[in-house]
Amino acid sequence: MIILSLETSGRMGGVAITGEQGLVAEWRLSLGMRHSEALMRVIDNLLRETKIALSEVGAFAVSAGPGSFTGLRVGLATAKGLALPDKKPLLLVPTLEAIAASAGSGAHGLVIPLMPAGRGTVYWSLFDRQGRGRLLPDAVATLPEVIASVSEYGQDVLLVGEGATDPSLPRHLLSHPSYRLAPPLLNTPSPASVAECGRARLQRGEITTAEEAAPIYVKDFNARPFVRASP
Repeated sequence: MIILSLETSGRMGGVAITGEQGLVAEWRLSLGMRHSEALMRVIDNLLRETKIALSEVGAFAVSAGPGSFTGLRVGLATAKGLALPDKKPLLLVPTLEAIAASAGSGAHGLVIPLMPAGRGTVYWSLFDRQGRGRLLPDAVATLPEVIASVSEYGQDVLLVGEGATDPSLPRHLLSHPSYRLAPPLLNTPSPASVAECGRARLQRGEITTAEEAAPIYVKDFNARPFVRASP
């Protein structure tokens, strides 16, 4: 199935088309928060360049949050408008999940995606790239609270996302053997990562109708220590 994916959660946005064999095409844009000015034009151009008709698209994946409230609404409204006429599946992808997916299958241990949330806090979550997937729900905390939540887990930890470049990130982590910063290119969620996560949701039957779809707004949350499951 062909999936068209949208990413508008932050300053970097874009559109991707994927098929059963993987990525067909991706356009990424740096538009600040002006996604509404270019999104439909980019979609039209990408479909034209790939010679894919909109009718051939089987499902639409969209980065659903957390992120810029305006950007999320623009992306979701566009995805709804595309999916609604023919009642095609809509796949809501948590933005932090898409950022974690951008780390690739080569990332070992834990992955902590981080996005600025304002007032000295970040949106964050915890993923295991060695088979167990998501370990914690999306939350809001300060960076020191995030680090404290996973500091005793005893695995390599990859920090990825724009929040990983925050000045309040404890400097000693940069020399700590258990913590690594992802390359800057991976710090923004890509439309292709949104498509990858969306396809996994489609295969699991996690489909949303256009009428039901809503952005994912993460509320303030006091970070708690991560508790390992008993063997």
